[in-house]
Amino acid sequence: MNEECVEGDMCAVGFACNDRCVPMFSVKKGDKSKSSAACETFFAINGTCIEGPRLEGKNGYSKEPALCEDKCSYFASGEPFMNTSCVCGMDSDGTQYCNPGLGDINIDDVYLYNV
Repeated sequence: MNEECVEGDMCAVGFACNDRCVPMFSVKKGDKSKSSAACETFFAINGTCIEGPRLEGKNGYSKEPALCEDKCSYFASGEPFMNTSCVCGMDSDGTQYCNPGLGDINIDDVYLYNV
């Protein structure tokens, strides 16, 4: 594709705007990007692709939910990124969980649909 763009909606489905239309997830971690969608990690801060935020205490991708007692803390590139409230489960005990961070999600399990 490689056409000039200023916004993502100027690119075809499956492409992201990074001054030029580039395939989604094609910009490597540590490289410059104006769009998180262009990053292989699907996350950019200050114009650089970095590892997405991870839930504190998680070591990589897991389909198991993380239990929550007070708050959910996320880190990006080893630095505190944000805190969120726990979310309630659908069980009869009202168990609280933390949603996964972008860095906790296996991008191969994410499907993009053109609706």
